[in-house]
Amino acid sequence: ASFSIRVPDTKNADIAVDSFSGKVRLRDLTIRYNENFPTLKKVEATAVFSKNRFVANISSGVLEDLKIVSGVVKLFNLDTDKEAADIRATVSGPLRTALTVTNNKPLRLISKFGVDATTVKGWSTTDLKFTFPLFASLTLDHVNVQALAKIVNAVLLQTPLEKPIESGNFDLVINRKGLFLGGDAKVAETPVELKWTEPFGADRKFVRRYELRGKIDPTAQKQLLDLPNFAPYIVGPVDLDLSLIERLNGIKEIAAKISLKETTLKIPELGWNKKPGEVGVAWVSLVSFPDGASDIQNIDIQAPGLHGKAVVRFDKA
Repeated sequence: ASFSIRVPDTKNADIAVDSFSGKVRLRDLTIRYNENFPTLKKVEATAVFSKNRFVANISSGVLEDLKIVSGVVKLFNLDTDKEAADIRATVSGPLRTALTVTNNKPLRLISKFGVDATTVKGWSTTDLKFTFPLFASLTLDHVNVQALAKIVNAVLLQTPLEKPIESGNFDLVINRKGLFLGGDAKVAETPVELKWTEPFGADRKFVRRYELRGKIDPTAQKQLLDLPNFAPYIVGPVDLDLSLIERLNGIKEIAAKISLKETTLKIPELGWNKKPGEVGVAWVSLVSFPDGASDIQNIDIQAPGLHGKAVVRFDKA
């Protein structure tokens, strides 16, 4: 360590510290940087410090039951009244804990999306970043936060889909702008590719958007999509590419492309049928209103010997 002092007034023997700096090896250290965030424990780090900053390069440690793989803690502007922290860490461990950290006050990032972090299962490796001023009365507006996670075997029991998401292998991004989750999972026991985007902020254009792709067999058509049995008109699996957008006014817009190659189609009244293996495609767009009414704004079906379009409106019950 080094330091510089001076005595500006020899009569009063006042001492002014102009500068000091140093380097230290830290072992089994506990770092508490804000009462609303969990404490870093058992930290092994090398730190450098000066009059206005403290920087610790972390080689290991624990954050609750997460293992800290690496990290950097920076405290700066320490010689002013605008002290701030920049904390970055790569952590590995239970997904529940990683999400809970981002749901602490004042962030509440997870509960914003209708997810109860305490019911989540799975494993994650997460890059966490927090930047915030060092004062007690923090709000979300004061904190710049970002979490980038690789998630394995996730189970999300409570989601806005109103159906559990299981066996999920996802990339997850959470920050002040919103949430993005994408990957492979099972929804209502059906393997699907899933994307979930949920922005927030004054400039957002929608509440949430889901994109779902998968082979939907007759059982999944009932369990996942709550569709009635369309036999004998439609029998067999379909390949579904669906997008659902929930607007700020409560209206839900659904657009779907449906591949019918493996599906048997029949219209007995017209004496027409399509066998499995023959190409068939349907496009459907639907609008659901908050009062329960819905409009099928377009149904377009193309298959050998058939090309049909329709518009349907269902009034609220």
